Amino acid sequence: MKYPFTRRAALMVGAAVLAGVSLAQPSYAADTFRTWTDGIGVNADLKQFEPSSAANNTPIRFVKAFTPDRRFTGATVGDPNTPKTLQWAEIAAPNAGFTLLRNRATGLCLDIGLGREAALASGSDQSGGAGAALVARQCDGSLSQQWKDLSRGQTNPHTFQNNWTKLILTKSGTAATLQPSDRRLTNQKFFQTFVGIG
Repeated sequence: MKYPFTRRAALMVGAAVLAGVSLAQPSYAADTFRTWTDGIGVNADLKQFEPSSAANNTPIRFVKAFTPDRRFTGATVGDPNTPKTLQWAEIAAPNAGFTLLRNRATGLCLDIGLGREAALASGSDQSGGAGAALVARQCDGSLSQQWKDLSRGQTNPHTFQNNWTKLILTKSGTAATLQPSDRRLTNQKFFQTFVGIG
């Protein structure tokens, strides 16, 4: 079946091309989601991090790792029924070599919680010093939300350095904090498991 292509339609297409307007529909890359499990202990001692609620600026906490159904899993593949609060996507950050860690359930990004707004307003870097708690905050791509994976391409484990403070994502009890780098610490090393694409 032929569809009529009117002169008016042709003029509209021509005008759009001359104006530099793309008529194609935008394409969106799917996000790849992973869980991150700390390097301390085995079995019941393993922990994964999640936002403590869906609210903006909510603290990040470590909870008991999800136990996958072995029918779905392999060495690097997780159970698709993994709670979405435990799933994180690495999104390209405005600065090359850094990523934003965005939570699947909330859409919020891993960020620094302590006095961030005041420090940003004053130009100070005092917020987010060693021991600062991490939170899930609305994604804005700021330096405090940018993380560098220091694993240098190796599969596991991964260590994340904050772009603003140059400190390391660290498991501190049930809280996620920033601490100076110490390669001997297993609570700064995290093991990824692929969960799904969405």
